[in-house]
Amino acid sequence: VPIEQVANERCWMPNDADALRRYFTARHYIEARSDSETSKRQIAEAIATYQDLLEQYPKFAEARAGLAWAYEYQHTYDPENEIENFREVASATAAEALEDCPTLGEAMHLVPNRYDDDNPWIGTWQQLNAFIEMEPHKPENYQRLVRHYRETGLANRGQEVAEKLVAINPLSVRSLRELASIYMDLERYEESKALYQQSIELGNTGPNWAAGAERMTRCREDVECLLDNLYPPHRPYKDQLRIVYRRPADDAEAQESIDVAMQVFHEDPDIFTNWLNYAACTTEHLTPVFFKVVDGVRERGSYWFWPNVWGDACIDVWSDSRFPAFVEEAGLVDYWRKAGWPDACQPQGEGFACGDNIKDE
Repeated sequence: VPIEQVANERCWMPNDADALRRYFTARHYIEARSDSETSKRQIAEAIATYQDLLEQYPKFAEARAGLAWAYEYQHTYDPENEIENFREVASATAAEALEDCPTLGEAMHLVPNRYDDDNPWIGTWQQLNAFIEMEPHKPENYQRLVRHYRETGLANRGQEVAEKLVAINPLSVRSLRELASIYMDLERYEESKALYQQSIELGNTGPNWAAGAERMTRCREDVECLLDNLYPPHRPYKDQLRIVYRRPADDAEAQESIDVAMQVFHEDPDIFTNWLNYAACTTEHLTPVFFKVVDGVRERGSYWFWPNVWGDACIDVWSDSRFPAFVEEAGLVDYWRKAGWPDACQPQGEGFACGDNIKDE
C-alpha cells in the first residue's frame, strides 16, 4: 500500500516508511500478546517504540493511543514490570491523543466519553458501534466488538463481525484469534485450529487453544483421558482433579467433588477460575461450582464474566435457579433489552427465563 495512502487513511501519520514500519510492528506485538516470555519482551519493546516515535513526532495520535493501551496490556500480561499508576497514566496518554485526533476511538475507550453508560455493557456496545461507524477501516474496533459479543452471549452477532474482520485484514493476528475463539465456542474445532495455527505462523505467541479444547471435549465422559490431557499448570493437581471429575455414586461423593474443586480454586485461582467455570458447564455434578467460583472471584475484589458460559454445553448452568439473579446482577439483562437477547435467556411475560425454563410461546 502506498505510504501516502496509509498516512491519510487514519489520523495524522508521518509520511515516512521507517516510522510506519516501526509503528505497525509495535501494533503487531500488541495484537500478538499473551502471557509468554516472548510476548512480555515484545510488549516492552512496543512501549519503547511508541515512546521513541512520539519524541520524533509529537502529533502522532495513533502512536500515543497505542502507548496508552500498551501500558494497560503490560499490567495484564507482565505486572512485574508495569509502570506506577499505569491506569492514570494510560488515561492521561489517551486524552492527549484525542487532542490531536478527536475521533480516535481507541483513545476514546480510555477516557469518559459521550457513549458511556452507567451499565458498562451498554456503554461498551454503544462505544464500539459508534467507533466502527466513525472508523470503518480500523480493525481494532471490530476486534473489541467480537470479544464483547462473546462475553454477552450474542455469539451469532460475534461470528458475523469476526468473519467480516478477517475479510478486512486476513493477516492480522488478533483478527484471526478472535474468529478462532468464536469457532472454538461453537465447537467448530477444525476451522478454529486452522485459524489459530495461521495466527501462530504470523507471530501469535500463545498456544493453539482449539487443539486443547477439542481433546478435552473428546474426553468428557472419560476421567483418565481428561487427566492425561491436562494443561501443564493443572498437572500437579491431578489427584485432586480425579476426585473432581469422577462420576459420583451418591450425593456425598458429589459434594466431595464440589468441595475439592473449590479447594484447588482457592489454592490457585489464577489457573483454575476459567477451568472450573468451564468444568461446571461440561460436567453435570459440577454445576454448583459455577456459582461458587463467581462468589470466590467477587471475594477477591474483581468481577469477571466468561465467554465460555454461552456454549450449548452450559445449559444446566443456565437452567439453574441461581442463573437469572447472576445475569441481572452482572447488568446483562438491561443490556439485552437494548441490544437483543441471547439463546441462553429470553424475555417471558414481564420478566425473562433461561435454559430449560424458556417456554415455547
